[in-house]
Amino acid sequence: MGEWWDGQASSVDHSYHALARSIDRSLERLGRIDLLQVHKATARNIASDDVARAIDYARRCGIGEFGASVADIAAVEAACRTAWCSWLQFPFNGANTSLAPAFQIARERNIKLVINRPLAMGQLSPSIGAFAFIRHMGFDGVILTGTKSIVHLTENHAAFHGS
Repeated sequence: MGEWWDGQASSVDHSYHALARSIDRSLERLGRIDLLQVHKATARNIASDDVARAIDYARRCGIGEFGASVADIAAVEAACRTAWCSWLQFPFNGANTSLAPAFQIARERNIKLVINRPLAMGQLSPSIGAFAFIRHMGFDGVILTGTKSIVHLTENHAAFHGS
């Protein structure tokens, strides 16, 4: 919730009404939500009354796990201070280690991680140990590889299990 796609471009809206609409539409399409994330989360909107109200609404809708997709340490810290955040999603790879402190912050608070962009949007090859680099950080969670084809997915899978 928080980021809207019109098929070609995205926009951001963290108002309560937009977040509640996002929850409703996702529940209509999916039937249930196991993990709801605040996308494009900043320290400011994580701490907002609108996000807190939307999390409460989501709980009333039966959603039990929440996270934030963040891009800077201030947002990491803000999310970890909340009572609702049990997952953090952020980009991390050998070409972008700016959020390395998030691993320790998450460990201290038992927050699981979703690491995205492990191959730096195609800048890194899975064959150079990109997954091993991330796994070396030691964390509870998952790595989202992203893919553009079945061949690419197969290469990522082989590299991940070889690291």
